Amino acid sequence: MPLGYFTGSTPLTPLRDPFNVLVDAVNGVETTVSDTRQIQTFRWADATERAAQTGMVAGDIGYQIDTDAVYRYTGSAWRPAGSGLVPVRPASTAGGTISGTSVTFTTVGSVGVNGCFTSDFDNYLITIDISARSSVVDVNMKLRASGSDNSSSAYSGVKFYASGTSTTVTTPATGTGGWAIDAGGQSRAFATIEIRSPALSTPTIGWSDFVGGSAYVGKYNLSHSVSSAFDGFSLTPTSGTISGVIRVYGRV
Repeated sequence: MPLGYFTGSTPLTPLRDPFNVLVDAVNGVETTVSDTRQIQTFRWADATERAAQTGMVAGDIGYQIDTDAVYRYTGSAWRPAGSGLVPVRPASTAGGTISGTSVTFTTVGSVGVNGCFTSDFDNYLITIDISARSSVVDVNMKLRASGSDNSSSAYSGVKFYASGTSTTVTTPATGTGGWAIDAGGQSRAFATIEIRSPALSTPTIGWSDFVGGSAYVGKYNLSHSVSSAFDGFSLTPTSGTISGVIRVYGRV
């Protein structure tokens, strides 16, 4: 049976150019791939390279070599991935030497750690391993900003410690001298310090757990009442010199 003729008033639409059909298909695939792009990973030598990264979207991850830390992009900022403690490499030091994420200091009257508090973390853990000191003295800690100590009279704290069989509670008159984070009964000492939100423009609080040789053990609460942002800290013995190692960790 032969085909009849079209008699409607609407003419037939000719076939589209095959090339245009192919272009539309490719564009559709590209849109789908763009909308469902898999997680992208990056690698940086340090925080400077991480800050300069472009082309990321929410969910992308990256690895920072100098601190051995993994970050995830939230859509507006790189934030540490996972949980726990992340080693932090200071930007610079005054009186010490940076090796990896540690600051080593030898027979110095003061040591400063700069650029270790940033917006990457709200809270920080600091470990201070004092291997030697030239005299039986305390070690004080001050907060720093842009390489300068804050010497306001805003430092205060309460110190609980035991020496041998005696226990003592004191409120050291730190004032402009900073926080007394340990007692100088032994040349060998170790302190663990937790600092809350030092990089924010709010009062900074924290505490220090301390042990020195076999004679001293203590816990000191730390408070700085001024609403300022800080990016580092310093350690200064009340006299003489100290030697040791400092490590800083961001707490996720």
